[in-house]
Amino acid sequence: MDAPLISITRGDYPWVLHAVRVQAAQDGGLLIHQNMNVEQMIADIPDSFAQRDPKEVDRFFMPAPPSLSWMEAIIGCPIRVGDESTWSEHPWKDLSQANSLKLDPGHPVFLKLLEYTRALVKQAEGRWPVGQTHQRGPIDMVAALIGDSELCYAIYDDPGHFQLAMERCTDIWLAVAKAQFDLIPRWHGGYVVNHGALWCPGTVTATQIDASALLSPSMYAQHVLPHDRRIFASVDFASIHLHSGSMHTAEILAHEKDLKAIECALDLPAGPSVADLIPVFRMVLEHKPLIVDGPVTLDEALLLVEKLPFPGLSLGLRFENEAEADEFEAYCRRKGWR
Repeated sequence: MDAPLISITRGDYPWVLHAVRVQAAQDGGLLIHQNMNVEQMIADIPDSFAQRDPKEVDRFFMPAPPSLSWMEAIIGCPIRVGDESTWSEHPWKDLSQANSLKLDPGHPVFLKLLEYTRALVKQAEGRWPVGQTHQRGPIDMVAALIGDSELCYAIYDDPGHFQLAMERCTDIWLAVAKAQFDLIPRWHGGYVVNHGALWCPGTVTATQIDASALLSPSMYAQHVLPHDRRIFASVDFASIHLHSGSMHTAEILAHEKDLKAIECALDLPAGPSVADLIPVFRMVLEHKPLIVDGPVTLDEALLLVEKLPFPGLSLGLRFENEAEADEFEAYCRRKGWR
């Protein structure tokens, strides 16, 4: 490519949680996945496709089951619903029950995820691709079971059960991903990955390691990376989701041959500034594609496109200021990118 892939959106994120808040309110604030009305939740997708902003030309329209803590719920964590996110209550005090972790093929949350996927495939009828839901990674699943503090202690105090829990959660993760893609047809010979909504000429998957923010790079490499490698090797094109406030594992991941791309979600205004992130972004791009998503100002957007090399760069930029979005789009047109 002779230009970065750029998607420009305006305003706030279109949170999906409004569709489950009423149900959660009726269930004491808990998200009971099996009570979700899938047909109602996907009813407006064709209109969304028809009304899609033509300025978003570099990323595909790709519906997928929304990020609703599926993996945590599948392993038994109660899920709470907030204004902008879901989170897990921790059902275990320690990992002594790790041997019990396995995928129940009749689990109601797992069945609801497959129902959701089937409904999206039926509705798409090949007009647009369907994607894998956002699956939080094995380390995040273990953290959901026992909590962040206990996770850190378990690595030292109970390494046997910690590794067993990681192995079992990875097994479950891979099985859930495969079950979805067994239902999703190829689209123009490939699939679209949910990190950046980018088409790949082969099988895809996407994972995340948010709980790695609690670990040093060496601890991640020793205790977690061997399990993530199983996910990377399971498909032709694997990507991983990081946050701008915890890019300390990026150098290790940049050298993983089976990991094909790294995605960074900007936590602005929290976390490092865009200027501070440029060196680590450049390092990643020396080894593999980089996907950057999140809210930016005009100055930050210009910094990204002027300081980062391409090919290999995909930017999903959200502007709260409409005028700044228009100005950045005009800049891209002058460069011949749009």
